[in-house]
Amino acid sequence: MLVNKHQRDLQLVVQPEGVKKKGVGGKGTGARGVTTMANVIKSSLTQKIPIQINERGLLEGENRATFNSYIGVAVRAHVSITYRKWAYVPMECKDKLWDDLKSHWRLDEYEWAKGATLSEAAKKWTQWKSCLSRDFIVGEISLLEVPPMYDRYITQEEWNQFREYRLSKESMNSRKKHQDIQSKNIHLHHLGRAGYVGKEKEMVGFYSNLHLYNYLH
Repeated sequence: MLVNKHQRDLQLVVQPEGVKKKGVGGKGTGARGVTTMANVIKSSLTQKIPIQINERGLLEGENRATFNSYIGVAVRAHVSITYRKWAYVPMECKDKLWDDLKSHWRLDEYEWAKGATLSEAAKKWTQWKSCLSRDFIVGEISLLEVPPMYDRYITQEEWNQFREYRLSKESMNSRKKHQDIQSKNIHLHHLGRAGYVGKEKEMVGFYSNLHLYNYLH
């Protein structure tokens, strides 16, 4: 079983049920998420956790939400925020991330699992960097030091590099460009934790009920 920095960190930060920790904006958030990830490691020590991935590369099944959360934690541990784009991340880092995921989740039975999983990891990594920038660098708060809740993933040197780039003219111009594009988007798109699969099932149910209603009336 692969034992790495990611697993050791999760074991260190597990808090008892009900204990609150500071979140963005000073709001308290429970330790449930971290505890869940530690439970994933504990559960997978004897048997890998099953996960379903359909032919379109979309996650399905009861473990979908937990697996998605695990990807988010794992990518923070394995991929530095100093890389400008996911395409620049060395394959060695991506392979270590994939090995971590395979050591806990039953992914080998899907030939398309690696591509689909790393694609999801890329999205979560990009979103995390955007949140770090928005909440701790270019917004109302601008921290010179690593945010305390993330110091298990980010070194001070990495934070300095990341912060310098995010405050650069190139990055600020890119941010403004994307904000302008987003401001013109009148159809806001929120999938939630259910993802495309969950929304697909929701819409199928909606239109099935609508068809039944029209048939009866």
